[in-house]
Amino acid sequence: MKIAVTGATGFIGSHLCESFLARGHEVTCLVRNPGKLRWIAGLPVRLVTGDLESPDALKGFVSGQDIVVHAAGLTKARTLEEYLHANVGGTERLLQAIRAHDPRINRFLYLSSQAAMGPSGENAPLTEDSEQKPMSLYGRSKSLAEKSMQSFRDALPMTVIRPPAVYGPRDTDVLAVLRVVRGGIVPVLGGRHLVSVLFVKNLVHGVSLAIERPMGSYRSYFFTDGRELTWGELLDLMGQAIGRKALRVRVPLFAAAAAAGISELWGSLSGRPALLNTDIFAEARLKFNVVSDQRARSELGYRPPFSSEQAFAETVSWYRAEGWL
Repeated sequence: MKIAVTGATGFIGSHLCESFLARGHEVTCLVRNPGKLRWIAGLPVRLVTGDLESPDALKGFVSGQDIVVHAAGLTKARTLEEYLHANVGGTERLLQAIRAHDPRINRFLYLSSQAAMGPSGENAPLTEDSEQKPMSLYGRSKSLAEKSMQSFRDALPMTVIRPPAVYGPRDTDVLAVLRVVRGGIVPVLGGRHLVSVLFVKNLVHGVSLAIERPMGSYRSYFFTDGRELTWGELLDLMGQAIGRKALRVRVPLFAAAAAAGISELWGSLSGRPALLNTDIFAEARLKFNVVSDQRARSELGYRPPFSSEQAFAETVSWYRAEGWL
């Protein structure tokens, strides 16, 4: 198949491109700057120069394709408007280009996020049919992007993937946590927290299944590593992979909230997205943030190829080989 991928130079997008090529597909990538291909440099992909605001580039990008995988997205921004312009507007412009230039495309796959759904209940993991109650600006933008797709669904088969927190080689968010674990002392919020996580190679495996075994005109899926983890268990897995068990220091909620507020204020003054903001704090303090991948298992035959132990070991090994850790 011919597969067009947005966000191809990023963390998840580059892994998707590698996986598609390994499965024998032809891959086209929309790239803003051909001089900064990062992880896809040297891969046998077709490049189209431009972005989601370039009509001519979008025409060349979608024409003649079988599948479009939309993995590009803004994950850190200062305002809701910035998120909406990139995540909602970008998705709409891409779909409009498909409708105008190649309505024969077999499927549009959108990489959304668990954040579009919001938190889960204590004894009820989120399912694909749960009500969407996003808490963060990012989550709201992804939820609205999904809703904007509805006006195109009658003409174009669609699949929505909502991954929980994704980690693996090339990711920088979990890298920051691993560096803290390596330091030996990890601040944690009080109470028991239960989360779902997803190794990037388990994600791309699931995406390939969703492309090769499409179900219905509109379908959404969660993928996970196959287990729910407490924060303590997650930190233990990281420590095991690094070879060091970190001391956990409980941080009062008010102190963490104050730090998030200060970071957000500094971000607004400096004109850069804050590394820690009130949205991130609100999601981090959730006690239950888990999803069920049962639909993917029953409909797509999904089984995560990598266990959490294998995934963190491979991630840490890659970071060390690259000099990141």
